[in-house]
Amino acid sequence: MLTTGGGWQDQVGGLMGGVLHATSRPVLPVNVVVRRLLLSDELVSRLRRHLLLVYTGKVRLAKNLLQNVVRNWYARDTEVYSTFLTLYRQSFEFVGAFTKGDLEEIGRLMNIYWELKKVLAPGAEPALVYSMMQQLRPHVYGQHLCGAGGGGFMVLLTRKPDSQELIRSQISQLEGTDDVIVTEVDFDFDGVCVLVGDKKVELL
Repeated sequence: MLTTGGGWQDQVGGLMGGVLHATSRPVLPVNVVVRRLLLSDELVSRLRRHLLLVYTGKVRLAKNLLQNVVRNWYARDTEVYSTFLTLYRQSFEFVGAFTKGDLEEIGRLMNIYWELKKVLAPGAEPALVYSMMQQLRPHVYGQHLCGAGGGGFMVLLTRKPDSQELIRSQISQLEGTDDVIVTEVDFDFDGVCVLVGDKKVELL
């Protein structure tokens, strides 16, 4: 309706809350099957201390990147098709890593995910983002830009807990990072909530 391009994953994440694995079959109408991962309180606490969100200072319109991806998909580009298939299979590896609470494996998969995303959208990694990732590589298990890439937000899984100041210091050594913001991460396990007066309305 807003003609911005993109899929259904952001809407599902915002509506449902929690850490999700969502899939759909290639049919219309789209039917999304969502599995909420049951994470231990201990793992959630560790993730809160190891995850950081970084605003790169670069604004981008996801639609511009996604148009090329869609064109290559409709052209049945073999590399694009293979990459999508690998991304789909990798999502199940993420489920296993989260289930085991293996931060190092989650980080490794994040890095692979980012390399695959760059195959789909070659413009997804601006020069400044590349420099930041190279600078931060010794301090993180994994890192990638959110969504279509090209700018916006980057998520980091740090090797050491509570590394916000360390990461901020590392980024500040690079030119052109005055607008970069490093923030902590928390989880919303409730999703969208509608209140009528003081009464909660169940959406699902």
